[in-house]
Amino acid sequence: MRPLLIVSFVVTLPLAVSAQGEKKASPDLMLIQGIWKIVSYKRDGKAADEPVGTIAEFSEGMVTITRKNGDKKEAKYTLDPSVTPKQFDLTIERDGESEVAQNIYKLHGDKLTICFSEPGRDLGRPTTFDVDEGDKFELLVLERVKESEE
Repeated sequence: MRPLLIVSFVVTLPLAVSAQGEKKASPDLMLIQGIWKIVSYKRDGKAADEPVGTIAEFSEGMVTITRKNGDKKEAKYTLDPSVTPKQFDLTIERDGESEVAQNIYKLHGDKLTICFSEPGRDLGRPTTFDVDEGDKFELLVLERVKESEE
């Protein structure tokens, strides 16, 4: 199930709702769009190579994950940059059911960090980017792929 988890982390609708109920496009939605590569992964307090090299291509509200073996998965995502830490919810389809993973993210230039849990585990949303031994959350660091690297 680990590959599905990695796909899960990455992804719903790109609108934040204001207090008046109006929909406003999130500035982070524009900044996150493009091609990203997983450069590090941490689980249970330890680094792992499993998803490193996986590509995530973000478009408006959708992400396509391409694993090193060529397998592709799509998921929906939503961002809420109005709270701290910023929220990144990912919706995947598994066995005909929609599952949502409640995640957090930070976006600094060409670096995207996501702390997440596997959809369906009902762990709630992480509150920090610390992933220590025994934690149920996982941490991904992605870097934007430059045009010359595509």
